[in-house]
This record gives sequence, C-alpha cells and structure tokens, in this order.
Amino acid sequence: MSLGRHTGYPRAARWVADLVYDLLRGLARAVSWRWRKSVAWHAPLPDGPVLLAINHPTSLDPFVVASLIRRRMVFLTSYKLFHVPGLKMVLKAAGMVSAGAGDPRRALRGAIEALQAGYALCVFPEGRISPETGEVAHPRSGAARIALRARVPVVPVGIYAPAEHLRLLPVKVAGRQDKIRWYGGGPYAVTYRVVGGGGRDRPGPAGHRDQQPLGRDPDLAWQPGRAGQHH
Repeated sequence: MSLGRHTGYPRAARWVADLVYDLLRGLARAVSWRWRKSVAWHAPLPDGPVLLAINHPTSLDPFVVASLIRRRMVFLTSYKLFHVPGLKMVLKAAGMVSAGAGDPRRALRGAIEALQAGYALCVFPEGRISPETGEVAHPRSGAARIALRARVPVVPVGIYAPAEHLRLLPVKVAGRQDKIRWYGGGPYAVTYRVVGGGGRDRPGPAGHRDQQPLGRDPDLAWQPGRAGQHH
C-alpha cells in the first residue's frame, strides 16, 4: 500500500516517499544479509491497522523491521530527522509521525490518523535506544494510549541483538553532533505475538499458539528456507 494517502500531499510527493522507503529497506537487507537473522511468531500479522510495539537495541532496527515486512508501514520517528533538510518533506509525505519533542498531542493525533487510514504503525515504547547493558528501558505510555484510542491489535516485537556486536558511530544530524548505535553483525532475533483487537491471538498457519519458526506468511518479505533456519 502506498504511504501517505491520508496526508494530503500530492501523488508525486508520495511516490517519492514510497521510493525512499523501498530503497532504505533494500539497503537494510544488504547491510544485514550476513547477520544470523531469525524470526519467530505466535500468530500471523493481522490485516488492516495494527500497532507494532518494538524494543530498540540498535539504530538500524526501524530499517531492518521494515525490510522484514512486505507491507509499507508508518513509524513514530525521532523529531531530529524532521530537521534534516530535504528529509522532512519525504517523512511528512510518507505520513511518518514526529516523536520525542514538541507537541505530544499532535504526535498522538498523527499516529491515530495513520491507523485510521489502515496502516501498520511501528512504535518504540522506550522512546530511546535501549540501554547498552542489553536491558529494555522503562516503556512510556504512548503506545498503549494510541492502541486504546484507535482500538487496534497490538503486536509486541522483541529484538535480540547482543551488546558485544554494537558500536557507537559519530554522525551529524541537522548540523548537530550525535551518535548512532551500529550493529556489526551476529545473531539478530525477532519475535512477535498478536494481542488485543478482540482479546484473542490468531492461530498461526499450523494452528499453534506457541512460538513457531517463521512460516510462509505472504505479508513477510523475508522468508526462511526451512523451519528453524538461521540466516
């Protein structure tokens, strides 16, 4: 599905946003193809609007998650990226939502509008990169508030990326020095489970509710060669 249909931006701007999105997730596949990726699920990703609540051990997580899911998704994105010249228009045309500074009500409204337009919305409830110790930071309430108001299913997504493979790289964002947490390679495990949206998990392809290796889900762009295989 094309991004930004609810934004009011002209079709040409939204086409550029789609192109940038697809290029970035293609780049994420290229960067991560040597990682030992594994993906496990408890139920298929629901059709229609859904909120993915994801922990955030590396700066690459949004791109890698986007590369794993065939459907184009809207992200609650760091406000810093909206200050990068040229990128701001692309993010807005794509319907991405600025988070982390400014008006929280506006961010909440933008997230709900994206869900009401039928998109999958990715939220990092920690509101920051996870601690370098490998733990998960105390989550904020935004993801829960969005899901409750929009009345959509929630998919908790757990990412495991060992801290010994992480390194800090200096970057400049909108003229300011910052750092990103780069993942150099190694195990990268993603697990997700559907909750809410009616109160029941949807069974996976084999009818199991326990964690299963990723099967042939048409909504998933990355597919294993066989059950339990690591790449």
